[in-house]
Amino acid sequence: MNFVPWDQVTFGGIPIKDVLIDALCGAGFGGSMDFADRMTKLGLARSTGNQWNEEWKWDHDALRKKGEEELLNIYAIVKKQ
Repeated sequence: MNFVPWDQVTFGGIPIKDVLIDALCGAGFGGSMDFADRMTKLGLARSTGNQWNEEWKWDHDALRKKGEEELLNIYAIVKKQ
């Protein structure tokens, strides 16, 4: 069986890295403020809320620097939250 390197995998012509980043942005942080805070401390997310409304967003530029396998692992953690 031949395996294709992650950086050559596409989904409907879209690079898998883009698909994974979009999936993370759509999934959010799995409803876990602790997880969102951990991702912020790692530089992968940023707090966009205020004292009355806590909110986090994924940092696209920081995610783009990660490898596909690491993004997949992060997504799996989000889905298990």
